[in-house]
Amino acid sequence: MPRQVDDATAREIVEHNRRLHEDARYAADYDRSCGILAHPWERRVFRRDVEAICTLLGPGGERRLLDVGCGTGSLTLLFLERGFAAVGLDLARAMLAQLEAKARERGFADRLRTEAAEAAAFLAATPDTFDVITFSAILHHLPDYVATVRLAAARLRPGGVLYIIHEPSLGTRVGLVARALERLDKGLAELPAFLRRQWRDCRQLGFRAALAAKLRRRPGGKDTRCLLPERPSGCCAQKTAGVFSAADWVLVDYHAKHGGCDEEAIAAALREAGLSVDLRRYDSKRHRLLHHLARLLHTKRMIRIVAQRPP
Repeated sequence: MPRQVDDATAREIVEHNRRLHEDARYAADYDRSCGILAHPWERRVFRRDVEAICTLLGPGGERRLLDVGCGTGSLTLLFLERGFAAVGLDLARAMLAQLEAKARERGFADRLRTEAAEAAAFLAATPDTFDVITFSAILHHLPDYVATVRLAAARLRPGGVLYIIHEPSLGTRVGLVARALERLDKGLAELPAFLRRQWRDCRQLGFRAALAAKLRRRPGGKDTRCLLPERPSGCCAQKTAGVFSAADWVLVDYHAKHGGCDEEAIAAALREAGLSVDLRRYDSKRHRLLHHLARLLHTKRMIRIVAQRPP
C-alpha cells in the first residue's frame, strides 16, 4: 500500500522540492548530474517508448502532451520533435527556464507552454485534456502519487496514453539482490564526492576539528542535507562539495526513501479510471558493470507503465 502522508508532511515535501529545484545552479547542472539523462540505456528506453506511444495513438492531427514534473524537459523535447504541442509542468520555474531555452534553440518555442505549479493542484484545476500525459521520475517526489495519477487519468482524451517511467518499485517486491545492487550502485556513485568532501574539510579545518563539526551536524549519525551536484547520481543528484542548499533528501525523495512507489496501487487506480494498463518492471544502473549484472540476474527495481483510455 502507498505510504500515507499527513498534511504537514505533505507541505514539507513540496517545500523542500521547491527549495532544491528552484536553485538556478542546480537547474543549470541538472542535465549533467541527472542519472537518467546521463545513462545511454535509459535514453534508448525513452526513445523506444515515445515511438511506441505514437504508434498507439495512430495517425491524426496535432497531438497535445502534458509532461508532469518535466524538469529541464528531456522527455518533453522527444514529443516536440514528433510534432506535439506540449505543456511542461513543474514546481520550479528555474527548471522550466532550462526547457524553454532548449525549445527556443530547436525551434519548438511556438508549440511549448510551461506552467509552474504543484502537479495535483494544476490537474485538479485545468479544463484542458491531452493525448499523452507523462510522469518521468516524479511520482516519488509527490505527497500522494496515486491521487495525482487519478487526476491525470481524468484529463486524458479518448484513445489517450498515460506514461510512467523510472519510478522505484516497492522494496518489498524487488527482492534482496535488487536492493543490494541498488545500494552498491548508489554507494559507488557517491563515493568519489564523499572522499573529496572529507579531504577538503580535513585540509581546511584539520582532522579533529572536521570530525567534531561532522558529529555536531549529524544528530543520530545522519546528515540528510543536500549539497548541489557535481556528478551523476540517481534521478536527481548526489551530495557533493559545493554551495549549500537547505533541502532535506528524506523529504525531496520522500517515497524513494520510504520503500518506493506501489505500482500495483497505481495500476489499480488507472484500471478503475477505465484505462487498459501495461505494467512492467525493469532495472538500470549508473555503473555499466552493475547494469549488465542487474540484467543478467533479471532484477526488477524500476516501474514502467503505459496505460491507454479506450477510443
